[in-house]
Amino acid sequence: NLMKRLLFFPLGGITGGYLSTRLGFRPIALASFAGAATGFFLMVAWPVPPSQLEMWIALGILGFSIGLNDAPIIGSVLESVSRGERATAAALTQVVQTTGMIVGLALMATQGLGSFQERASDAFEESGGQPDEGLIEDLAADTFQDVWFVAGAVLVLSLGAAFFLRGGRPKSVSWSPMSGMAEDASHDGSPAANAARAGPAR
Repeated sequence: NLMKRLLFFPLGGITGGYLSTRLGFRPIALASFAGAATGFFLMVAWPVPPSQLEMWIALGILGFSIGLNDAPIIGSVLESVSRGERATAAALTQVVQTTGMIVGLALMATQGLGSFQERASDAFEESGGQPDEGLIEDLAADTFQDVWFVAGAVLVLSLGAAFFLRGGRPKSVSWSPMSGMAEDASHDGSPAANAARAGPAR
């Protein structure tokens, strides 16, 4: 069921790229963190079990918001470095994002499993080894809600970090191979550079 959020990643990514070129990096990043936190807090409020509609709403907001985040983060980094450093900067940004995701998911999983095992152990001990099945289900739900609450709280804190992103928009909204060649040529003294600076022949 949690995989439903993946369906909204591409939509959020495309929307983030479109809006970043028009509204700027910082407001889109702020919206993405706020939306993702909202998705997690909606999951905290799920009843046991949640309905399909409740799952689609919360996971849709979460998936869309996480997808919305890529364009302003990567775009802000690329606009902050020189042309020759963009490939390295993009690669390092991807490494940091992937590392953060792996470490974050690992912490959520290990802490969640540890918390559930501790709660389940207490339930087994108190019931003499025969805990009620509904109690175990409630313990699992409580554990999930704790993990999601922490994830939402971390995203709220991330709003502060998002204020340090560049507030501007990309310097160039559109790009084509020909415009890129002209821009490259304009930095040297080649005939192509002279032609690019001179403009069309009259």
